[in-house]
Amino acid sequence: MTKRHPSQYVTRHRKGSRRLITISDEGKELVKAMAAEGNDGRSISAELGLPYSTYMDWVKRDSEMTEILEIGHASLADELTHMLLEKARKGNVVAMIYLTKSRCNWSENNGPDTKNEVNVNISIPAPMSDDEFTKIIDGTIERGRDLEDEE
Repeated sequence: MTKRHPSQYVTRHRKGSRRLITISDEGKELVKAMAAEGNDGRSISAELGLPYSTYMDWVKRDSEMTEILEIGHASLADELTHMLLEKARKGNVVAMIYLTKSRCNWSENNGPDTKNEVNVNISIPAPMSDDEFTKIIDGTIERGRDLEDEE
């Protein structure tokens, strides 16, 4: 990154007893570009001319700054993923393994389900009288038929 005067990116002003900072559009682009290049918060804050603690407080409080950082980090992640994918397509097994674990949520424990699970459902019929039971045993009535159907 080309070192520029920090005031080019950040404007400091007071509102009552509070000290406020405002970042220029150029400064926002710088933050996004540095995040996309893999720079950490300390490097970005130094480039902006801010103490690291002030920068981190600002990122936590300002949703726009958080989004700018996330866009930059996502850009880096996409670039690295594309590079890995290119290697994997050329036969690099390590790249293939890493991509399947990180992008496809695979792990060593994923695989065919080898559990032998048995499902048994037992249907218990409604209570019956001795007469009904005798007729089923004798074969004069089929199980599951109502006695009323026979009469």
